[in-house]
Amino acid sequence: MPAVRPFQAVRYDPSVAGPVDAVLCPPYDVITPTQRLEYQARSPYNAVRLELPEGPPDGDDSRYVTAAATFRAWIEEGVLRRDDAPAYYLHETTFTTPTGSQQRRDVLAAVDVEPWSSGNVVPHEHTMAGPKADRLALLRATHANLSPVWLLHREPVQAVERAWDAALQTPPALEATYESERHRLWIVDDGALVALIEAGFASGGPLYIADGHHRFETALGFRAEAESTLPGARGALAVITWADDPGLVVLPTHRVLANLPAEVRLEGLRAAWSATFEVHEIDSTGDPARDADRAVASLEAHADETAFIVVGPHTPELTLLRAADPAKVLAALPADRSAAWRALDLALLHAAVVDPLVARAGRDKAEALAYLRDPREAVERVYDGSAAAAFITHPTRVRQVLEVADAGDRMPEKSTYFFPKPPTGLLVRPLD
Repeated sequence: MPAVRPFQAVRYDPSVAGPVDAVLCPPYDVITPTQRLEYQARSPYNAVRLELPEGPPDGDDSRYVTAAATFRAWIEEGVLRRDDAPAYYLHETTFTTPTGSQQRRDVLAAVDVEPWSSGNVVPHEHTMAGPKADRLALLRATHANLSPVWLLHREPVQAVERAWDAALQTPPALEATYESERHRLWIVDDGALVALIEAGFASGGPLYIADGHHRFETALGFRAEAESTLPGARGALAVITWADDPGLVVLPTHRVLANLPAEVRLEGLRAAWSATFEVHEIDSTGDPARDADRAVASLEAHADETAFIVVGPHTPELTLLRAADPAKVLAALPADRSAAWRALDLALLHAAVVDPLVARAGRDKAEALAYLRDPREAVERVYDGSAAAAFITHPTRVRQVLEVADAGDRMPEKSTYFFPKPPTGLLVRPLD
């Protein structure tokens, strides 16, 4: 288990910055250029000015220097203030999903970053060089963790549960409404309880990355170059959630294939798919919204099975593919991957359906595939001709994420979308 430490956070002072609602923003990797402008317009102190400073992606480092100068100026002006004592921070999020209202509880802490080989923090996906270079440049300039890595812990830490019991009897230090979510934050700085929490984590098992692989690897690289002069560089800001929290939600990420040769027809594909799947036609209305709802309902009827919906190609038709024969499933999957990986819906979808179609499209996978959370948008792209096919999927289960990570394997790209992501701006962890 890596060290999970208290720290002195830097937080917005609402008496200077204004309502906290207006200064929060999402993590950098889900902010579009249009959204960045929208968040900037909400407040001159919105955290997007630090998290995703303006400038061309391939430009010089001036945007990172600007972010660092802004961060220092806000501290000097009292917009941001540092807490008096090291603390853990309890964070509660209330939000809505299609199944109703949900609530999730987390604890924010500083977590030591160590190589994957230590086994103390376990990944489930690969990373790319570009995002890490961007985050490293920002970290070098600001000397601050602006947004957290999101981690999972298999078992609740009893000292944290005690802290929650006490906290819920008191008003929160922060309360904000952001993107239809309610956020509440409590500070745990009692010395005796802080020591119990730190000891409780020290005796626990590994942490699993839910979201933030690039941020974690960035922090690891920065530790190697800066820890000798900047002790805070040994760790990273983290949000830790119990893996069995009923409010821990994973949403599906659907696949959309940009193009296919005209001669690739649905009839031939259905015949080929029947070698691996039970193939069922679903009546189509021709209306993308209604058909997306039908696709989702069909998957929900097979919630405990490996199944997915293919939209198209080229036509407004829906096909349910259901993996009913384990022998056929295993035959379609590479034998050199872990059993946990081979049990993933998305592993089978890519191996037996998506990747062969990408090959026939004659384009690199990064160019050929788009990833969407909204099934209606995925279906609409096929129906309006802007895409050749779409694939509507089940969400990955939290249990599967842990099993693949424990097996030392990595999931297919865009396998998880933990929701909602902790916002940037609740607090900052300075490294000095």
